[in-house]
Amino acid sequence: MDLWQLTVLVLRRWYVALPIAFLAVVAAALAGSRIQPEYATTAQVQVTPPNVTLVGGIGALAPDESGDEVQEVTINPFLSGGAQTMAQTMATVMGSERVRLELAAGGGTGGYTVKAVTRSPFLQVNVVADSAGRASRTTELFGQVLRRELVDLQQEAGSPEIQFFEVTDLAVGETPSAGKDGLRKVQAIVLGVGLALAVGCALAVEGAHRTRAQRLARRRALAGLGPEPEAPGAREDGDGEARSVVLPRRPHAGSRH
Repeated sequence: MDLWQLTVLVLRRWYVALPIAFLAVVAAALAGSRIQPEYATTAQVQVTPPNVTLVGGIGALAPDESGDEVQEVTINPFLSGGAQTMAQTMATVMGSERVRLELAAGGGTGGYTVKAVTRSPFLQVNVVADSAGRASRTTELFGQVLRRELVDLQQEAGSPEIQFFEVTDLAVGETPSAGKDGLRKVQAIVLGVGLALAVGCALAVEGAHRTRAQRLARRRALAGLGPEPEAPGAREDGDGEARSVVLPRRPHAGSRH
């Protein structure tokens, strides 16, 4: 069955397909009115290295004032990886379930994605929330928790404060925009399911009608009654469609043959 035949069949059973299609349109409209839009915002920060110069690398030894003994110099172990590696590390920390729960408890949302930009010291967070205020609150909390986690991580490693990596805001707290992508997807799904159901019901009714006609024809054949008599002036073609038949005109009395 090609598209044209399917269209003809659905139009033939319009009294079945049309009400279901109408209900699908109404359901899609109701879904659109009840689903709240999502608000999205982004934030971007940069992890900056300490503004100090270290000579000798990790574990370097420096002489004391007397010149007779040497003392070990403590160096931030994260300096060897640079700001790019530090940004990737903080992306992992900020994406953990612990931090997500903390942001949600503080009035934000845990529905965000954070990633470190490839080969750069930048961190980018994309926030999606059910309100503009909650989206903005999430980016605010994200910056605060990021700074605290960065300090705690370096303190646990015994790094001198002068060698701490820091965070620089680039674009934080942009105005959240209302997105309708989720709303449109729901409406499209509801409408698509409804139209498919309308076509399916039309096919089912057509199949039931044809099955009934075939059973009736078999019963008449077994009873020796022959095919069902056709309506006067009409008969069905090979596709089951009725078409008009022109009957010959009867001659009037007294006319010549």
